[in-house]
Amino acid sequence: MQKTTEQGLGFRGVNNNIISLIARRVSAKYLAMAVDWAIAIFMIPFNLAHLGQSAYGLWMLVASVPVYFSLLDLGYGAARSLAEVSR
Repeated sequence: MQKTTEQGLGFRGVNNNIISLIARRVSAKYLAMAVDWAIAIFMIPFNLAHLGQSAYGLWMLVASVPVYFSLLDLGYGAARSLAEVSR
């Protein structure tokens, strides 16, 4: 006689451990983004005062290049790491 328990199952039979893991990672990612943005906003006056307007503009231009390349990733890096975890 087999016992079936649905204690660990959540939405549509998905394991609650997986749901909580995903929720923790998503919330950690949003928290890291918020901290990053807050630091960047507070650093603008400091950088402008020490670099000057033209050097700051050049620095922002150079710093934006990796951001555009990360947008070209289109999520393939996340899909690849998810595929490695599911193996």
